[in-house]
Amino acid sequence: MRSARTVRSIGGNRLVVIFVVIATLAIVGVRFYLAATGYPQIGGHSNLHIAHALFGGAFMIFALVVGWLFLGPRPRFVAVCIGGIGSGLFLDEVGKFVTKTNDYFYHPSAEIMYLTILVVLVGGNLVQMTRGLSAGEILVNVGTAAAEGAEFGLTSTRRTELLGLLSDARMVGADQAKVIALRQAIEQCPQANQRCADAVLRLIATLPRWLTGPKFAAAAGWLMAVTALQVAVTSLFGLDWRPSELLFAAQGGERMDRISDYVYVVLGAVTCVCSTIALVHWRRSQAPRARVQALRLLAATAIGFTIVGGIVDFAEFGLFALVSIVTGLITIGLIDLRIAGEIREAADGRSPSIE
Repeated sequence: MRSARTVRSIGGNRLVVIFVVIATLAIVGVRFYLAATGYPQIGGHSNLHIAHALFGGAFMIFALVVGWLFLGPRPRFVAVCIGGIGSGLFLDEVGKFVTKTNDYFYHPSAEIMYLTILVVLVGGNLVQMTRGLSAGEILVNVGTAAAEGAEFGLTSTRRTELLGLLSDARMVGADQAKVIALRQAIEQCPQANQRCADAVLRLIATLPRWLTGPKFAAAAGWLMAVTALQVAVTSLFGLDWRPSELLFAAQGGERMDRISDYVYVVLGAVTCVCSTIALVHWRRSQAPRARVQALRLLAATAIGFTIVGGIVDFAEFGLFALVSIVTGLITIGLIDLRIAGEIREAADGRSPSIE
């Protein structure tokens, strides 16, 4: 009899990224709404006050219940979105829970919120890279996808990805009979509508090859790592040498400068370390699946750096923060293009080098 063990979801890190992005948007949306409306309270001037953290808890409960009651990719995505909104509403009021005076504006609350988001984002991707996928994990993931595909259909891209996973499972010693059975199950799944996927592939095909190649993505990744290190070091010593500080005049005052330094010391250090791990792992890996997972960690790190850094820069520099956000979005886009390229080239039986 086999003992129960945890099985990693191959696509789980992508859902973590979506969850974090939605949670961040919820925090920013609530802050903007409250500031624009003068911080209204449900209950008015009575003794009753329903904090929006309670709504956040209700949303998170609802997300769990949806995940328990329904199967399939669509309910899973809905649960992630609802859970992200709920987490954002809950985290937004963290200042009330760490102070005796229930101070919503407690100044370290911003660091707590955004560093929590960063830990979830990066940690969710590091889980996928602690070790290579075992044959059992691959078979469980493919079997689940095949069962869902039998009911909901599979796109050509998803079908190719699953067949590639079965090839990986065979190379790491999976039972041959199980591999054959799952291959047959995947091939018998109906074709799903993939108009959106085809449109994306056509758009990527029109881009110049150097833009989607591995060298350009590697350059963008190393530039992010070096920039993050510079940001962490200058913030640690209180030097106004961050790129945004060199280009724009700060508008948030001394208190905001201090908060941004605290955030950027941790944010820059985490981004530099995770970017370096991802880039080295990508360079050294030969297995297509490992290369894609390394790039997804790099993309998740870029998303965290852009989201958290962008919010801090908005508070410190106003609309000038759009410059750093756009730069981050370009970096994320280049990495995502390389991820798509790696998946496509793996399906064609090629493994490119970034040398």
